[in-house]
Amino acid sequence: LGMPRGLAEEWKNDNILVNSVAPGWFLTKLNEGMFEQNPDRRAAALSKPMLPRFGKPVEIGYMMLFLLSGASTYLTGRYIPIPVYTLSFAEYLEFKKADPRSPKELLQEYLRFGGFPIVALGNFDERSAYQIVEGIYTSVITNDITRRHNITNYDLFNRVVKFIVENVGKTFSANAIVKFLKSEGRSLSVEAVYNYLNWLEKAFVIYRCQRYDLQGKSVLKTQEKFYLADASLKYCIMGFNPKSLASMLENVVYFELKRRGYEVYIGKNEAKEIDFVAVQRDERIYVQVCLR
Repeated sequence: LGMPRGLAEEWKNDNILVNSVAPGWFLTKLNEGMFEQNPDRRAAALSKPMLPRFGKPVEIGYMMLFLLSGASTYLTGRYIPIPVYTLSFAEYLEFKKADPRSPKELLQEYLRFGGFPIVALGNFDERSAYQIVEGIYTSVITNDITRRHNITNYDLFNRVVKFIVENVGKTFSANAIVKFLKSEGRSLSVEAVYNYLNWLEKAFVIYRCQRYDLQGKSVLKTQEKFYLADASLKYCIMGFNPKSLASMLENVVYFELKRRGYEVYIGKNEAKEIDFVAVQRDERIYVQVCLR
């Protein structure tokens, strides 16, 4: 959904308008049966739109006609953001209702296989699950980033991605990445690293978590953390390692807080740190993630 604004900004000097239609639930022959059989899911779907009803397929056409008409000649880069994440653990359990395993066993699988619905719906072994996720990752990297931004040194870009993946849940800066690459005999500017991070964010591969100064009660713009859109993205690139479960559990908690509508920060108080400060209106909660 960030694409319309990005393209609108990029092409505005050529007087090219960029808008998109991102509707919610529209009742079709493909999903009518699902909602009839599952009243709870129907109620949940109807609780989110501004209008208490499903959309009609013809209404998508009306939206497109408006964007194609003269009435939208000064409208560009517009969209309604509706954050969509991979499955939460609660949703994963819904997908696995018929599975005889305990919630604890399914949690262990969820932490290893991630929350992509296509993986949750099947009964894949580890290798097959990661191959599916790798295909999704490669498609996003190729179509949304390298082609669009004309990245010619794919190997160097991929090394930056690998650094981020290796350091999920750790604070680092663009300068740290530049220094790391220099130690490997590679050269990349800080500006290029910032671009790479920005493009990965816009493609929803990574999510930035800024630091929050608990004493000064302000957001800091250095030494941020980055989290992956799904834990399985790390394992399809690096392979599964039980030692990384602690950082990936932190990844899961970060997105659970985001799903619940919180703005999420890293808590910082001089030399001390707490994993998350989650803010929603006048509410502020503090979360420390530990793996026993």
